[in-house]
Amino acid sequence: MLLSYKGIEVIQETLALEMETDDTFGTHNVNAIRVLNRHLFGYDFPESNQAGYRLETVTNIESDKEIFKERLKQNIKDNYPLYYTIEVSKIEPSKNGEHNVLGIGYQLTDDGKDIAYVYYLDPSYISQDPVYGGLKKITVEELLEAISVCVEPNYAW
Repeated sequence: MLLSYKGIEVIQETLALEMETDDTFGTHNVNAIRVLNRHLFGYDFPESNQAGYRLETVTNIESDKEIFKERLKQNIKDNYPLYYTIEVSKIEPSKNGEHNVLGIGYQLTDDGKDIAYVYYLDPSYISQDPVYGGLKKITVEELLEAISVCVEPNYAW
């Protein structure tokens, strides 16, 4: 989805091979981000002064929250959606499993001083809303909690 959003078309089978996707785990985040960077920027891992996606592990929701919000604001300003791996049951208790989604925006609090909600796109056909499709809206805390319990508790910014 992210490559398509940036106007880069690569078939799913090619991406699966490049990302070393397998039947037992799926795709590891480090491989997904490596391939994403290669297609977008021409290198696998950006240096500190280069554009590119970087993985961040959520270790403590409370202490990670502020830096996450800064990164979210900057990525959206720069027109680069974020990549989240979430445990679906934390958001929709009747469902389960880890899933990758794209962070596409946020909503500020009424006073405009903080982020109240995060918007993300969920491509899952079983999570489509009849009005909004795959667009979802949750709090920063809910998102970070859904990330923190994953096998690979990462987001890419």
